[in-house]
Amino acid sequence: MEKRQTQIRLPSSLFEEIKRQARESNRSLNGQLVELVQLGLKAGRKEEAKAGSH
Repeated sequence: MEKRQTQIRLPSSLFEEIKRQARESNRSLNGQLVELVQLGLKAGRKEEAKAGSH
């Protein structure tokens, strides 16, 4: 898998929450961000499919 690097700006409170989750999940901050983005995309696809089936 090819990886790309990017920069994002997060509110401090959100950054701290993600950092806390990463620590609790035994992941790096980057690993936690990737997990959260993947989960969000998956949930979005489910919502789109649900909306399309009405």
